[in-house]
Amino acid sequence: MKRYETFFPDEWIEKIVKTKKDAGVILLHNNGKLPLHKSKVGGVGYFPKNTAYPTGISGNPLHLLAQLNFEELPPIPDFPTRGILAFYIDMHDDLYGMDLDDMQNQAGYRTYYFEDLTLPAATREELETLPQPEYPIVQGEYAIECSIGSIPLLQDNYEFKTEYNEDYYVFFEELFGDQVDDKLDEVYERFTEDMGEGIIGGYPMFTQEDPRFYREHLREHVLLFQLDSVFGEEVEVMWGDAGIANFFIHPTDLKNRRFDKAWFNWDCS
Repeated sequence: MKRYETFFPDEWIEKIVKTKKDAGVILLHNNGKLPLHKSKVGGVGYFPKNTAYPTGISGNPLHLLAQLNFEELPPIPDFPTRGILAFYIDMHDDLYGMDLDDMQNQAGYRTYYFEDLTLPAATREELETLPQPEYPIVQGEYAIECSIGSIPLLQDNYEFKTEYNEDYYVFFEELFGDQVDDKLDEVYERFTEDMGEGIIGGYPMFTQEDPRFYREHLREHVLLFQLDSVFGEEVEVMWGDAGIANFFIHPTDLKNRRFDKAWFNWDCS
């Protein structure tokens, strides 16, 4: 907490501590091609042959964005401790399968939960015969390193407005006055140091606006998984112009492991 004490009065530190949520904080590593069962971003993953491989609106196959093998990850509140959660999106579509009119329309993306990892599955060779993405996001196949982090509610999102009953910028303008822009830049820089390159659970971030602000039927939904743009010599993930992507789910569906109910959003500057 000391990293925030220089920005906020004492009573605010108490509020920040109160709203923190434990989540899985992700870092990515380029270790070359990985086993099909490994937690990863990009590449190809575990896909059992008793499940029809997904296609998008164009008829082209979807591609693996990321998969989480929970047996490899530290325990994350409300999440399984076994099985693989996999995210597939349409990399032949310039919106990657997102439907701006109906965020829950899964015609261009799918989310799968494979609990039994002993089932016969497609081989790497079979999966690598799929057409190459027209709009690739991940420039490789990256291993996931995950640790538990305590995420404070310091993002411009629906949870913040609900907690403090005020618009994000207006709220901080009242707190910081004429220094609001500089202070928010400093807070963002310090805050994102703890956020890794993606998170499992916790609070979402956006480069534009939280879609739950103007979609009332989605306001109870919580962050399932977030993947940021990553710039580096060994790791490159790019959502448009340095954007960010999120998957959301209703808490009841998360509890009941109905990950097929998750919905997808991404935006960029």
